[in-house]
Amino acid sequence: MAEAAKRQKTEDGGAKSAAATAAYLKMEEAIDAGAATLEPKRVVNSKSNETVDPFPQLQFRALDAFPTGEDLDAWRPSGQPAAQTLRLGLIYDKDAFAAILGLGKLESLRVDEAQTVPGGSVQIVWRREAPRATVANWTALARESLENREAGGLDALICVGGGTCVDAAKWVAAKLKVHFVCIPSAITVDAFFTGWSGCRVDGCVKYERTKPPDCVCLDLALLGAAPPRVRAAGLCDVLSIATGLSDWVLAENAGRCTPEHKFDPAAAAMARGILQSSISCAASAGRGEPEGLRRLIDALCWEVTLCNQLGHSRPEEGSEHFLCYALEAHAEAGRSYTHAEYIGVSLLVMGTLQGIDVAPLREAYRAAGAHPPAPLPLAAGLTSARRAQGCRTRSSARRRCARLSTTCRSTAPSTGCGTPSPTR
Repeated sequence: MAEAAKRQKTEDGGAKSAAATAAYLKMEEAIDAGAATLEPKRVVNSKSNETVDPFPQLQFRALDAFPTGEDLDAWRPSGQPAAQTLRLGLIYDKDAFAAILGLGKLESLRVDEAQTVPGGSVQIVWRREAPRATVANWTALARESLENREAGGLDALICVGGGTCVDAAKWVAAKLKVHFVCIPSAITVDAFFTGWSGCRVDGCVKYERTKPPDCVCLDLALLGAAPPRVRAAGLCDVLSIATGLSDWVLAENAGRCTPEHKFDPAAAAMARGILQSSISCAASAGRGEPEGLRRLIDALCWEVTLCNQLGHSRPEEGSEHFLCYALEAHAEAGRSYTHAEYIGVSLLVMGTLQGIDVAPLREAYRAAGAHPPAPLPLAAGLTSARRAQGCRTRSSARRRCARLSTTCRSTAPSTGCGTPSPTR
């Protein structure tokens, strides 16, 4: 009897795996079949994206000597004499900044006194640690920086750190309208390349229009030395293409895509290629190898550029971000786990409910080192999400998932823990 039960379980597991594979292949077939109907009137809404966000300049460079004379020339306001000391503002992540200084990099940003560098001199006249992501905190930060600017002026703003840091800095830079340089301490998110900042409002995530950095400085040696847990965590913002695309197809098949978010097979095919490139580089990026990190950065940039061009993020954000936000909003959120760890687990859960094969995603997630060091409060987060959406059982959650998948990027949920973002 035990042997028969084991054999039956194996057969059931094989059937489920085959069904999941078939479901994903069906989605791919739908994307490919759509390529035959790419007449502009069917896929393009000329009013959906009248302004395409700019993309920051990327500089792949060692940051042992920073800034250089070329940097000063780019940062200096028009008409300012070259002999005048550039006044800089700095928003930073305390631990990340300390680790970078320990590597012998960014020494000119260590102290507040004026520093002589090639091509001139710089002085940090205002520095603040990045606060928690709320509009109130950002407003206070911007007010401080504006007061400092009135007292003597800020010529440029620099941020050093991860997603929370760059979101705050983008807000301040947009208010100050100054040259803005971003120095990632690890490739954790796609936020380094976007013109939006994500913040929490009443426990929900809202995206505020800010500005993209003018320049992102990427030191591959520095990024490779980041802690393994965060070194390639940004992979999860590309792996979510798997569930985002599935949601987009579901929405199209259900007739729930808005005119602004109409399904575009060409964009979906591009997103699928970006997803595959990110899976292939996961292990190398997780080990901190320059080639793997560079390809991960490429994938993130391609994803952001695609969404900028479309004017929305349906190809890479869907129900997995909704669940992620529900988990992050839980009392334990934001303390023990990173955003990537929440996204990674959420896309595996939602991908399973969608019926896609999540095995390659799980393997990439683990290879990148982005998996959580301890179990997430998934049950509590799911309970919160179900309660918010009126779900009481697993079957009702599955039905809600199907409905959510068709609407989570088309319209804002009436309740719950996430709002659809514009292009991120």
